[in-house]
Amino acid sequence: MGGALPVVSSKTLPAASDLPANSLPPRASTSKLALLTSSPSAPDSKLALYRTSTTADLVWEWTPPAPPVDPSAGGPKPGGRLGLGLKGKGKAAQGAGGKVEQVAWSPTGTAISALVSPAFASRPSNPSLALLSVQTGTPISSPIPLPAAAPAKSPTSGSSSHLSWQALPSTAQPLDPLVTSFSLDLIRRLPALPKIAKETLPSAGDAAAPGGPGIGLAGARIGGPGGSGGAGVFGAKQAMLERERAKEAQRALNMQSAIGEGGRFPRLAAAAETADAGDAPSFGDGAVRAVLRLRKGKDGSDEDSVLCAGGEDGAVHVFLGGSVYLGSIDVGGNVLAITAVPSSPDLAEPAISLLVHHSIPSAPLAISRLHIPTPSTLPTVLHVSTTLNAHFEHAFEALQGARNMWDEARRIGKGWLQRIADVSRPHGVTTPPTTQLHLLLLTGRPTRSLHDFLASKMNERVLVKWEQAMGAALERLRKVAWMSVVPALEKIVVMLKEVEAWTLWPDKSASYGFSKVEVRQVSHLAREAIAATARMQREVEEEERCFKQFGAWLHFELDKVAQQEGSEIRPLANFVPLPVSHYIRHCLPVTGSQISTYLSFGLATAPLSANGDLRATEEWLDSLAAQSVRADHADAHLTGEGTQPSLKEMLKRMAEELRGQVDASELEVRRLDQQLDPDFAPSYASSTSRADNLFSDLQSDLPAPAFALAHSASALDPEYEARPPSRSTVDLTTAARINPAPTQSIPVLLHLAVKTAAGLMDRAVRKATGDRASHSAAEGPNVGSGASAIVVKTMLERDQRHHLLYGLCVAGDTVYFSKRDLAGGSPAVQYAAYELVTSGGVSLRPMHFDFSGPHGVVFAFDRQSETPFLATVDFAALKWEASPALQPGGPLPIARQYSLDEHFPPTALAFSRCTEDVHLVASLAAEGRRFEVLKLAADRADVDMQS
Repeated sequence: MGGALPVVSSKTLPAASDLPANSLPPRASTSKLALLTSSPSAPDSKLALYRTSTTADLVWEWTPPAPPVDPSAGGPKPGGRLGLGLKGKGKAAQGAGGKVEQVAWSPTGTAISALVSPAFASRPSNPSLALLSVQTGTPISSPIPLPAAAPAKSPTSGSSSHLSWQALPSTAQPLDPLVTSFSLDLIRRLPALPKIAKETLPSAGDAAAPGGPGIGLAGARIGGPGGSGGAGVFGAKQAMLERERAKEAQRALNMQSAIGEGGRFPRLAAAAETADAGDAPSFGDGAVRAVLRLRKGKDGSDEDSVLCAGGEDGAVHVFLGGSVYLGSIDVGGNVLAITAVPSSPDLAEPAISLLVHHSIPSAPLAISRLHIPTPSTLPTVLHVSTTLNAHFEHAFEALQGARNMWDEARRIGKGWLQRIADVSRPHGVTTPPTTQLHLLLLTGRPTRSLHDFLASKMNERVLVKWEQAMGAALERLRKVAWMSVVPALEKIVVMLKEVEAWTLWPDKSASYGFSKVEVRQVSHLAREAIAATARMQREVEEEERCFKQFGAWLHFELDKVAQQEGSEIRPLANFVPLPVSHYIRHCLPVTGSQISTYLSFGLATAPLSANGDLRATEEWLDSLAAQSVRADHADAHLTGEGTQPSLKEMLKRMAEELRGQVDASELEVRRLDQQLDPDFAPSYASSTSRADNLFSDLQSDLPAPAFALAHSASALDPEYEARPPSRSTVDLTTAARINPAPTQSIPVLLHLAVKTAAGLMDRAVRKATGDRASHSAAEGPNVGSGASAIVVKTMLERDQRHHLLYGLCVAGDTVYFSKRDLAGGSPAVQYAAYELVTSGGVSLRPMHFDFSGPHGVVFAFDRQSETPFLATVDFAALKWEASPALQPGGPLPIARQYSLDEHFPPTALAFSRCTEDVHLVASLAAEGRRFEVLKLAADRADVDMQS
């Protein structure tokens, strides 16, 4: 019994690190990788991936980002987190990011989940889950916040004691063939959304950027808001200018901030590694293409997996596919281990079954079985929610990138106006800069200050750079409007129409409880955003046309100033005066730009509660909800049906409409009359005159094409009676004019749309799954009530046609084994218990232990008087009994022993769980600086069966 383990790789780390328990991946294909985290005493927590072939090489490092700060919650002052380049106190105010507590590999080994806790406890905050790509180390999705614990829980209720990511046992439950997503089928046939360009303003546009190269004569900067530029602005003056800019900075449009702290938008995590790069076209957004590629039946997908986080307060948080929050179940005690097991065939519907080992006040170790229903329609709902999420994210990123370029370009024009004002002050000219420019356009004679400005401050090179920056910003806005934002929102409206159709099918969607009011609210917001984007595009095209004429006029005036002395050749005017006048009066001043109306979202230093457009839009949504409820009641009264008609009643109604027994147009008119007059009492006797009056009003307001078709039909059929437009046309025209949106701000509309959509889909998924979860009464073996610390490991193994669940528990000086055959309703359980001593009576102190495969367990023992060593225990050497009340059956039957390096005793160990014959052991020694990966032989032929 003995021997040394062969070293696979060894490396001296640059800094002290920590080795998590799940450091090694679960698959042999990725066995040459290992995860390391920063030392607990390090100021910045990091997660690093190392390649363990020959020498351990660093692949990537990931630092948890700092959580977003709301200025209304007492966050850092402007300049610290806004990325404005402030030094000193502003930089120190940024604070640190989160701290990596635990990690877990996905079952396929292509993604990593990290549990991140807040770095400081000064402000209450819940831990969050981060999903990272193994190839690049970049986040696959936004951080997933864990639900807040109940106030009655203990102060440590927010901490997590267990994290695992497991594949779900295969089930034969087919998908519902009746519920298929027609919206996704339609979207897949449409052109993909374009890639979001990450470019910024060209080097010419860095004039107004902090720290960028200055443009102008002698390298002079054109200055930022509130300041005069001048050559060489450094130190306190530069910091003052940047603080002034921070006060005027617009709030960034961020999707996670819109969802809100603790909010979730269900989205299946699509790892980039699973997509075939050879099949990917050279255009299209990668995230959207990945989520639209339904990987049904494809091996190596993490969609059929479950990520579980157990807390010390007894809460078990369940995430399907690693990212879709299904719900939290309270088991009433500290969670020790969670295992996904096959669901019982006695259940009425498919479900995720989990076996939870936990401690409760009445017993140090208890076992509960959880059942989380998963309807057959859940995959379709999740794919629609995922696609909604991806399209919203595309619209947010595209619009925010265009806003950034527009703000930078606008600062250039504002800086020039400030320079004219500064030059005018010594000359005693009090006329505003825009008035001076307008007088120059009308009379051709500049003021003394404007002449000085054109002669000494402005030149052709600076003007060309300004034209390039403004042209790039306007072109980006124009392209984003019709290539990204509008197509994404149009596809969102199509998907919302399908979700609204689900609300009318209670036989299939009753468990989700979709809110028809919220679906219509998101649809209204998306439509208003489409209309506002179309109007903004027209404004951008107009401003682009005027700016070109304005630039040509400035070139003309510069040529005049340069050639007026001693020259009889006059430059040729190649501009149109009216567009130049329009640009000077309505576009050049920051407060007069029409484009800013569509891009404004309030100051970054002000809380969202102070945003008047946001409050007005929320009130508008509430009024729409009230109108929708009244209209639904009116329709139900007219048809004699309930508020949720069944499919059979809807088919009967359709047949009546086809036979002419019920006039759908007349009912639509009455519905509109009910909206306009809440006191309207519908009756068949008095509805004709009211319908005729309303129809005449609609006929005068609606555009001509809607009634051209009606007149052509009446010409073909003399009995044809002109009818009002259909319900969809009325919603898009008349209803919009009756109650238009109170704002044209696209960020405000998108902010509220994604906030409502996220809450809608999150509540629907949780209502159909986690809210209907159940768990059995706690039971388990008697491990002794005096055990102070209990550590549990579990492993699910498929043996022929049975699922065997092995359990390993160390409590005090005793190790307990359990084996369950999960086949059938009441599985048979066998137990074994042994003392942690050798056959010679030497006490053993386990450092770490885990399953080494389907046949045994590996322990790492640390004895104060001897060298640390590894030992394997074979399941065949255990004496299994059916009684849970076991007494230790003697010393632990060690099968084989391996010695570790006595010069560098390990401080942390991690074992692989690969099912293949090769097992690895990761070791960290020398105060976290010496990292080694060892090979543990698994040849059972030479196993020494000694006690």
